[in-house]
Amino acid sequence: MEDNEMKKVYILLFAAVALAVSCQVEPQTDVEEQTPAEVEMMVEKDFTVSMPGSDTKTALAGDGHTVNWVSGDKINVIAATSGNQYTYTLKSGEGTPTAVFTGSMSVSDAADTKFYAVYPDVNVTIGDDSITFASSSNGDHRKYFSSGTKVKAIAGGFDPDFAPMFAVSSDESFTFKHGAAFFKLKVSADGVKTVRLYAGGGARFDGRPTYKPSTGATTNVESAQRFVDVQPEVGTFDTSETYYIPVLTKASSVGDLTLTYTLSDGTTSASKTSSSLSSKTLVSGKIYNLGTPAISFDPEIVPVAPGKLEADATNGSFTYTVSNPDGVSSVTASLTSGDWVSNVSATGGDSGTVTFDCEANTGAERTATITLLYTGADNVVVTITQKAGGGAVVDTYLLYVTEGNVVTQTKNGESTSYFSSVGSKLSCDGTSSNFGVSSFNIKGESHSKAVKVDGSNTPTFTTSTGVSVTVKFYCAGRVSSATPLNLTESGESTPVVSADLTWTDGKADLYESAVIDLKPGTTYTFTRGTGNIGLFYVEVIETKL
Repeated sequence: MEDNEMKKVYILLFAAVALAVSCQVEPQTDVEEQTPAEVEMMVEKDFTVSMPGSDTKTALAGDGHTVNWVSGDKINVIAATSGNQYTYTLKSGEGTPTAVFTGSMSVSDAADTKFYAVYPDVNVTIGDDSITFASSSNGDHRKYFSSGTKVKAIAGGFDPDFAPMFAVSSDESFTFKHGAAFFKLKVSADGVKTVRLYAGGGARFDGRPTYKPSTGATTNVESAQRFVDVQPEVGTFDTSETYYIPVLTKASSVGDLTLTYTLSDGTTSASKTSSSLSSKTLVSGKIYNLGTPAISFDPEIVPVAPGKLEADATNGSFTYTVSNPDGVSSVTASLTSGDWVSNVSATGGDSGTVTFDCEANTGAERTATITLLYTGADNVVVTITQKAGGGAVVDTYLLYVTEGNVVTQTKNGESTSYFSSVGSKLSCDGTSSNFGVSSFNIKGESHSKAVKVDGSNTPTFTTSTGVSVTVKFYCAGRVSSATPLNLTESGESTPVVSADLTWTDGKADLYESAVIDLKPGTTYTFTRGTGNIGLFYVEVIETKL
């Protein structure tokens, strides 16, 4: 069953007619005549069955959708007392969310006062207020419900075999509850055969679920896995169509959601990771719009940022990987700035290490840059930083907002008043699109609030005299029209840096500035061009000369 018009696979069942062969035997007078076992009669019993109502939190109608019954639909009806299961077929109500299903069951089961129903027509196990979509079959007419099978990508709808519904009733009517949530997705590239959705958190998208009918909660998932693979039955994804991908909703945070797209030849894939669902716990029946993520099948160099070198270090290294490699090229590395670094070399293929030699540092903290190259990929510049040496005194000033919603500024970990004109705060809030995400990760920590920069709030600081001073900051636009964030020296009209703030897939991208040299004894101010901007983290390092 699919959204508006579900596409069905009809199975024609053939019954084999057994040829009865009899043989004549002599009667035995010493054996009592046996009475044939009494066979319990079957009676027809109808049920009125409704889709989840639009007035419930589990309704798909919130996305402007109505789920209707179509010809040939079948459900499984279970008598609670005996546990016997029966296939019921649509009798009337085609094209509407409420229909009558008909079937036959034993006289004793028909007299039961409690029934369960599930869709699709699969074998289940009934417990005390529980329905488990089991791994075993129960007759040739049952489908095998299990994990690990590719979900069918259905244009404008969803695969009903992976979108279970269930209900319990004490009369002759059922109102189903959804057992899955739905990711709404369009594919932006031609030729994509498979999309894998992978939950970085504790969520489990696939498996054999157990539900609590009284509340609709997913209480367990057997053979659970945190990914689901989606693939059209024929051909590739249609870039003009919308697809709804059902996933299970065992209560747990999704984490960063990674979508991996594989082309029809199976040799090339590309990934897109989004943190917009990182704090979400999925709700059955809800639709979560993933939009149309921009993807590229070109190679991409992904370095792992190196930590600071110690002042007495004479060599260093960092690692990298190449996504979407071409299988032929190799990464090369070259020094682009910093004459205190030498002998730069990249070893390995699609995953490797960059090594280099360096001189021990006897002065202020310093940086060098190494550029990585790979055929077909954009060049990547990696910054190498070496701590100050020679007994130099280093002061580190930080400005950020704590999770307790307090604007905090420190000097070497202690409270300070280095920054001024620090006004109100901005909170991450994906639901109202403040930043399109619930948090940002900075220096290995999660930040969900930022200093607000607008026409009234202009964070300012004055560097000390007799020092070498650098600044690094992180910021993001509150909305897509917020840009840029400027850092300007007092008395100058041209900014020292003008941060280009971008939005992708309906969310802000965190801007991370390079390490910027500043003048000692000089005042600097953060201002914005247009819109409200969140200044998430500022780090000023002063090294006494």
